[in-house]
Amino acid sequence: MKKSLFLVLALVLVLSLTLAACANNAAPPASSGGGTTTTETPAATPSDDGLKKVGLIVCHMTDEWTVGSYTLMQEEAASRGYEIVMFADSEWDLKKEAESLDTLLPMDLDMLVIQPVDENATGTNVQPFIDKGVPVLAIGITLINDGKAGFVGWDTFGSGYMIGEDCVEYIEGELGGKANVAILSYPVENTLNRQAGFEAALNDSGNDITYVSDQNFEGSRETAVVIIENIIQAGTEFDVVWAAFTSGGLGARTALEAANSNARVWCCGGYGEELFDIFISQDPWYMADYVVFPRVYVDTIFGAMDEWFVYEKPLGDVYSPFPVMNQRNYKELLGL
Repeated sequence: MKKSLFLVLALVLVLSLTLAACANNAAPPASSGGGTTTTETPAATPSDDGLKKVGLIVCHMTDEWTVGSYTLMQEEAASRGYEIVMFADSEWDLKKEAESLDTLLPMDLDMLVIQPVDENATGTNVQPFIDKGVPVLAIGITLINDGKAGFVGWDTFGSGYMIGEDCVEYIEGELGGKANVAILSYPVENTLNRQAGFEAALNDSGNDITYVSDQNFEGSRETAVVIIENIIQAGTEFDVVWAAFTSGGLGARTALEAANSNARVWCCGGYGEELFDIFISQDPWYMADYVVFPRVYVDTIFGAMDEWFVYEKPLGDVYSPFPVMNQRNYKELLGL
């Protein structure tokens, strides 16, 4: 009897082990598509890795500086604790910018970072994000929306003033304190502030300054060439050209060289191999520019973002450091 009971129990144990082995070796459930078999697992979400989700919109990627800066920002985002869930280039088009904002608005963003097309219109268009509680950080160009968005850029009036001070040294040292000035302007807020700073430095100097021309070069190097050529052909005497940013300065330089003019160029905002080569070659026409290096600019942007998330401080205006580059200091700034 005991022997029979032992055999029954042994048989039950063997059957149990066999069934368990069969269950473990069973094929996974087939996919609904009937193709390769898969196991269903929860889809990963961007927040699973702890990265803050950021929408990044810029208004242009048209030069070495913008490409370098915003490419670097995307490349380093993850190592800084962020995920760029969408990157868009508005190409200076308010409609494209609005479409990108519409795409981003339903997303669960932790922050919107935007280089505005227009300080007023973009300021209005980002309001729905602010209403949702999404921090908005403007880069390069401020937003006019009652101070509800933060800003990372540079002191535009201050940068213009610094370039103006460099120009004043030349006016006093080479021109006897008297100069006729031609302005290549670009009528948006930040560049108008640069112009105001430049003119303030010249006017504060007490020198004899006459502004003989103020024309919008429309951001075009070719237009800048034409404007300066026309001033020269009209017989207007001028000693100084100021340009709102590098394309205007380089265009002016081209026209001055072609005419073998004694006028000189000062500019407010430049970067890139062509500009650096001008200083390295001791070019006689291009005197000074202020330079924002992409590495410094991107570090400043991420620093402002960190301040909000890590230190839980409200966003404010954050200025990226910038030096004035001229023929006296270019070696130091370029590490030559």
